[in-house]
Amino acid sequence: MRLPDDVKDVHLLGDIHGDYGRHDRVAKKHHYTIQLGDFGFKYDSLRKHDPSYHKVLGGNHDNYDLIGNMPHYLGDFGTFELSSPEFTYNVIKVFYIRGADSIDKQLRTIGVDWWQDEQLTMARMNEALDLYGSYRPDVLLSHSPPSFAIEWFCVPRLPFALTEHCLDAMHEVYAPKLHIFGHMHKTKVKKFGSTKFVCVDINQTISLVKSFRG
Repeated sequence: MRLPDDVKDVHLLGDIHGDYGRHDRVAKKHHYTIQLGDFGFKYDSLRKHDPSYHKVLGGNHDNYDLIGNMPHYLGDFGTFELSSPEFTYNVIKVFYIRGADSIDKQLRTIGVDWWQDEQLTMARMNEALDLYGSYRPDVLLSHSPPSFAIEWFCVPRLPFALTEHCLDAMHEVYAPKLHIFGHMHKTKVKKFGSTKFVCVDINQTISLVKSFRG
């Protein structure tokens, strides 16, 4: 994905779970935004925002019958570069990947509030891992944290799923400077190894550039 040339920062919005008004306010306030998944199950509100400047990353509480048809959707995984003369080598390299597992799926209804393709297939995860390893990003964006980070939020630790294991493998291949995610409904910043992990809370907005500098 290529960002518009006038984008100098990316503002990241955590889970909103159908609070479309919150997304509207953030999109009106900030020049370029990415919502980090669990947007909700309806996407009509996105139509009032320019899809070149306001994007959505899929989570586990998203409608995969609809979201893929929206021009605002980032897709399964991919890369982009954020350029600024203030950055080392004038660019921040970003990799993103969608999806997570719904631990409450047995209480949900397929096609109503749960979709079986909320996580990528193993084949697509392997494709993502290959691209990640060759790209070697400065920043990793995901909806879910890697499995080793689950214990920072949940005691006892919740069972983890394929998406979390894929993120584990990415960190084993290459440790980014910064990993930003949502999903856990908490605000947390933790340095672990050479990576700063930032969990974005429900309805919270953060600056990618400020997080990268910090």
